[in-house]
Amino acid sequence: RPAVTRQATPTTAKAGQTVAFTGTVVPALSGVTAWLQTKRDGVWSDTRKVPLDGSGTFRVSWAAVAGVTAARLRVPATESLLAGRSQAVALVIK
Repeated sequence: RPAVTRQATPTTAKAGQTVAFTGTVVPALSGVTAWLQTKRDGVWSDTRKVPLDGSGTFRVSWAAVAGVTAARLRVPATESLLAGRSQAVALVIK
C-alpha cells in the first residue's frame, strides 16, 4: 500500500470557500489518478480527481460544501500495490 499524508488549509471554512489539500504519496506513482474524498452524512464520496505526477507530492483545491465533515485522499490499487488512503482530516464548513 502507498503511504499517504495530507494537510488541509483552512480546516474551518464557509461554504464556497476554497480549501487546499497538499500531501505526499510514497512510493511516488506517476500516471495514477487518486481521488479527494469528502464525507457528508456519514458517507464517503469521490469528489475531485487528483492526477499524480510521480513527484510524490500532490496539491488539489476544493470549494467547501456545507455539511461536509471530513476529507481524505484515496489512491487506487496498481499492478504492484494495494489501494491506500490518508487519514481523514476533520473539517468544519459553515
